[in-house]
Amino acid sequence: MSSNEDNEIVIIRNGDESKRRENDDLEKFRKIVQQHQKLGQMQFSDNFLLMFLRFKRDDPTKAFDRLKSYVKKLRQRPDIFDWNTDLEATIRSGYFDFTSGKSHDGTVIMIYRPGRFFFDQFNIINTVQHCVAFLTSYPEAHEKGVQIVVDVSEVALRKVLKFGVSGAKLTSDFLTKILPVRIQRIHILKSSWLINFGVRMFLPFMPYKLRQRIVFYSDNLDDFYQHCPLSALPPDLGGTLRTYSYEENLEIISQGKNLIEPLRLQLQNMK
Repeated sequence: MSSNEDNEIVIIRNGDESKRRENDDLEKFRKIVQQHQKLGQMQFSDNFLLMFLRFKRDDPTKAFDRLKSYVKKLRQRPDIFDWNTDLEATIRSGYFDFTSGKSHDGTVIMIYRPGRFFFDQFNIINTVQHCVAFLTSYPEAHEKGVQIVVDVSEVALRKVLKFGVSGAKLTSDFLTKILPVRIQRIHILKSSWLINFGVRMFLPFMPYKLRQRIVFYSDNLDDFYQHCPLSALPPDLGGTLRTYSYEENLEIISQGKNLIEPLRLQLQNMK
C-alpha cells in the first residue's frame, strides 16, 4: 500500500472518530437542554444545538448559557430574526458581503460597507439581521471565529452619528452575548480622523474585550493583509476573490433561516 493511500485511510479514520465524539457530545448537551424547565419543552434540531456546542465545546455550561441568551432574545425580539423583504433589499444594496475566503488563522471573514447603507430605507435592525444570517449560515464561524471587516471609505460622519449609541449597543450585545461566535478582530478600513472620532464616541458603550479587538486602518492596508490575505478578499478591497451575486447571498442566508424559523414559530405558538 502506498504512503498516499495510508494517509487517506488515517484521514478517514480521524474524521470518523471526530464525528463520533461530536455525536457523543451532542447527546450529552441535548440532555442538559432537556432538563431545563422552559427549553426542555422546545424542539431543537441537531444543527442548531451544534452551533452552541462548537462555540464552547470545552465548556458545555457556557454553551448552554449562550443558548439561553439566544432563545431569550428570540422571544423578546422576533423581528430581528425575521427574514423579510427589507433584509433582501439591504443585501441587494451591496451593504453586506459574504465571502468564501478565510483569514490566515482559518477564521471566517464578514464584510460590511456602511457607506452603502441608506437610513431612509433601512434601520439598525437590518445590521443585526445580517449578523444573525451570516453567523448561522457558517458552521466554521461558531468554532473558529470571525474577522469582521468594515470598509468606511464611503461613510459620512452623519451616518456614524445616526447609527447611535443604541445601534452600537444592540450590535455589540449580539456579537458578544447572544450569537454563538468568537469575534477575533474588527478591522475598520480606510478610516479618516473624522470617522475615527465618530466611532470612538461609541466605544465606551461596548464591552471591553470587544473594544480591544477593534483596529483602525488608513489608506495603507499592509498590516490588514497580514490578517486577511488577498485570496480571501473581493477586488474592491484589493483581493482576488470574486464577489457573490445577490442570488448567491440570498441562498447563503437561507441556510440560517432554515435553522431559526422553526424556533421562531414555536415561540409564537407558546405565547
